[in-house]
Amino acid sequence: MAAHKPNTTNNSIEMAPSAMGLSRTPHILLIDAFDSFTNNLASLLHETTGASMCIVKITIEPSKLLHLLKQADAVVVSPGPGTPANPADVGIINMLWTLSDEYLLPVLGVCLGFQSLALAFGGKIEKLKEPKHGIVSEIIHSDTSIFSGVDVINATRYHSLHANIGHDIQVLKAVGQPGDLWKSTSLSPQLEPLAWTFDKDNGAVLMATKHTSKPFWGVQYHPESICTGSDSTKVIHNWWKEVGEWNLKRQRVPVRVCTPVAQDGFPIGRHQRKRSSPSDLETKGAVIQSPTEILKESFPTAESRQTRIGEVVISREAYLPDAGVTAICKMLRSGNQRFMILESAGNVHDLSRHHIIGLVYPGLTTRLDYLQRKNVIIETADDIRQPDSRSHDLGKLNCSPWSFLRWYLEQRRATGGLEWSPFWGGFMGYSTYEMGLNTLGVTTADNGNDPEGNPNMSFYFIERSIVIDRQLGVFCVQSVKEGDEQWVDMATNSIIYLGISEHKNPHETRSFRLTPELEESVQRSTVVKPNEQAYKEKIRKCQAFIRAGDSYELCLTAQTKVKLPVSYTHRDGQLVRNDLAWQLYQSLRHRNPAPFSAFMQLGKTTIISSSPERFLSWTRDGLCQMRPIKGTVKKHPQVTREMATWILGQDKERAENLMIVDLIRHDLYGIAGAGGVKVPKLMIVEEYETVYQLVSVIEAHLTTPSPWIPPPEEPSGYEEGGSQAGFTGISVLATALPPGSMTGAPKYRSCQLLHRIEDHHPRGIYSGVLGYMSVCGGGDFSVIIRSAIRRDEELDYVTGCKSRAEGFAGDVHEVWRIGAGGAVTALSTEQGEWDEMNTKLESTLRAFGVSGK
Repeated sequence: MAAHKPNTTNNSIEMAPSAMGLSRTPHILLIDAFDSFTNNLASLLHETTGASMCIVKITIEPSKLLHLLKQADAVVVSPGPGTPANPADVGIINMLWTLSDEYLLPVLGVCLGFQSLALAFGGKIEKLKEPKHGIVSEIIHSDTSIFSGVDVINATRYHSLHANIGHDIQVLKAVGQPGDLWKSTSLSPQLEPLAWTFDKDNGAVLMATKHTSKPFWGVQYHPESICTGSDSTKVIHNWWKEVGEWNLKRQRVPVRVCTPVAQDGFPIGRHQRKRSSPSDLETKGAVIQSPTEILKESFPTAESRQTRIGEVVISREAYLPDAGVTAICKMLRSGNQRFMILESAGNVHDLSRHHIIGLVYPGLTTRLDYLQRKNVIIETADDIRQPDSRSHDLGKLNCSPWSFLRWYLEQRRATGGLEWSPFWGGFMGYSTYEMGLNTLGVTTADNGNDPEGNPNMSFYFIERSIVIDRQLGVFCVQSVKEGDEQWVDMATNSIIYLGISEHKNPHETRSFRLTPELEESVQRSTVVKPNEQAYKEKIRKCQAFIRAGDSYELCLTAQTKVKLPVSYTHRDGQLVRNDLAWQLYQSLRHRNPAPFSAFMQLGKTTIISSSPERFLSWTRDGLCQMRPIKGTVKKHPQVTREMATWILGQDKERAENLMIVDLIRHDLYGIAGAGGVKVPKLMIVEEYETVYQLVSVIEAHLTTPSPWIPPPEEPSGYEEGGSQAGFTGISVLATALPPGSMTGAPKYRSCQLLHRIEDHHPRGIYSGVLGYMSVCGGGDFSVIIRSAIRRDEELDYVTGCKSRAEGFAGDVHEVWRIGAGGAVTALSTEQGEWDEMNTKLESTLRAFGVSGK
């Protein structure tokens, strides 16, 4: 890739309204073709021009579009998947090129918008020999029109198609003299070339054009990409200047302010779906039921359960004794104490800092399960389904599941916890991949139902917890139960005593051996892997869609089943099934230590994870961070850091990372607003325990109300971004799912395609996220990869035997599912992607003491 200065949009040239001869705020209508970079473009436009942004989809009704055109100073058409030759891919875009004088106004098309412009005026849209996605190329321009006074631009390209206007440089591969590059052609006489790029794979590719008489411009490259040079901002500045001159010459004045789908010059969010207000529901005869009343009816009073939430966290801290997190968990298990753990295993920079243990009490600990097919949240006490449990109908309550969780958490907001502890109590659990599809509006054949019967999201509300800070060398015991000081003191003293008793072994040993029960089970296990030829056929399908322009990259996955014989133990005269899950987790964390390891058992679902990737974290003061990993080099004595840096600097590795960075910027801009997103680390090589990886860090700071405003008594209308709720980390979490590193870009179209390519089989928990949301206002979630998931009720009867007594002989198998995959791009090879999938799979299979046999 050519060297360039990244476009952060922070050093952009702002043009005040007066520069256009205006005493009012100008308005730009941005038409979104369901792209995953639209908010990046909106931020660039707003920061450069000072105009407010009004974003609409290409599916807007033509009559409404005409109404909005009269209100705008100019129109920008976003990038998007597909081809301008397909009406479904461009919607109302083609209307822009045939507008009557009454509605005619300046238009800038980007990528798909550029191609639509070229096609409308004689050009042909053809496939590139080699698609360019996430590739930075040098752009040569005419130094006229919107490129006047602009230096050479290094710009990011995301396209599989290109515009052929029949130019000699495209047909004959040569021109008589350099000035001929900028001449119109007989095929497209109304289009004037403004910029080209030249690459060895495709030759000359048109990068920009303008209409010779109408106020239409287009650029093929992506000016909004983080890796497009900052000089590209001058192109937007020049275009905006020409917009002002054209409108002034025509004496064109918008009739009034743009329709209020924008706020403070930027869109409210990525999804601008208007929710019904309570008054709307009342007129329709709907009944709004208060969840507060439901909670009172569903469970005993807080006093009788002795689990009332207090306003102040009860905590006690002490220096970390010689016993580590494993010894503490062993102590808890010896007392039959159930728990979940989010463990920062390994030694990965600032990520391997906190271990969080949440204690679970059957019959007392509240669990919230969301069932997408019914749009209800089931509230129950652990896995004991009590007769008085109630379901919360979110349709009647007029709120999303994420808004309900946020409302529930805000009702229990606490203060007074230790500053260094990121978790004081709150939700711990998971959200499935299909939960993200639901947020996106992607419909699936099974309506998002999990194939194994797992809830689409499941969270315990943790009241008692233990947190270890490895950097400070301290631990704390915490409770958000009122009057729980005695338990906090008792638990703290127990851990201190544990450390004294373990003094002879001050450091946790790294040696690990399978227990006899697990060893016997894995020896008789069966591993069912994806079929190699079927997987490679799916890779070919992915690349066919990429070459057709439907996606930039597709993150293909497949699932492996590990069937372990079930064993039973005679206990108190009964035959009890042995649970090997904790032993498997210990095996996984030993063989594949990772900063986002986790052991969770929620109801009848068990997750063991050694994920290396943070999806999203947010602090109690609103700093959000996303940390995508794309690009891995396995450590080896012959592989130096310099060699790994060179490998990770190749186009394929950097392009994969860049596409996800741009996608995440879009997600965060949709919440934080223009200028609210920073990229402190861009494609940096980091050294981990077993690998070198290409990592980027994207951050946004959310403005939270100060002082804090208590939530309403019920969540009706309590929507993310509303006047009562504002935006929080939960807002970002809901908006950004599913993880872009597990989908590809553009996200919406890629998810649709992947559902087809993966035979309409839901991914379930794999590819989702797990983590915590704390009563202190912070949260942290990882991507569920390098993980194994078990549904306790899913048993495989190998010989058709179904009795427990016979099952003791090993005929009954429990099923663990492991997902793995990789990002398919135009540069991928079938064998390379198959090998990558297997490499990731093996890292988890090793926990079972088996390989892909």
